[in-house]
Amino acid sequence: GCDSTFVLNLVVHPNLQTQINAEICFGEMYSENNFTESESGTYYQNLQTIHGADSTVILNLVVHPIYNDTLEVEICEGETYTQYGFNESLSGVYTHQGSSIYGCDSVFVLNLTVNPIYDTLFSAEILEGQIYNFNGRELTVSGTYYDTLQTVNGCDSTFVLNLVVHPNLQT
Repeated sequence: GCDSTFVLNLVVHPNLQTQINAEICFGEMYSENNFTESESGTYYQNLQTIHGADSTVILNLVVHPIYNDTLEVEICEGETYTQYGFNESLSGVYTHQGSSIYGCDSVFVLNLTVNPIYDTLFSAEILEGQIYNFNGRELTVSGTYYDTLQTVNGCDSTFVLNLVVHPNLQT
């Protein structure tokens, strides 16, 4: 019949939640923290802490693509193609291995066509008083005249005309 006092020291262990954000390249496997995943998505693992409380691990996984691209490119003679790690100015097929902005291995094949530009030089002679039509320009004076046009492929081509105007000889 004696009074007794009981003292309870209660410790409540919290449920834990841990979030992991990870990125891998296509073809790789994320295999850390008891996960083995290879596709983008959100994955959950329910575990227990050492004290028996519930613990959840959340994996947010992003899988970045790798690239195997063929680039069909046309440039004009005298130009250089400098994208995707290339530095080419001659027609041909070139391969460049590199990394995407996410560090994933990528292969680019460049099929480069170099279109010609044309520099055409020609001469013409007319008599004084006549008109020579040079691509829509009416010429009546001796001299060297230039005109730049574009080819069907969009490349600039230069035409140079040496025009001689002979005087009319009257007797």
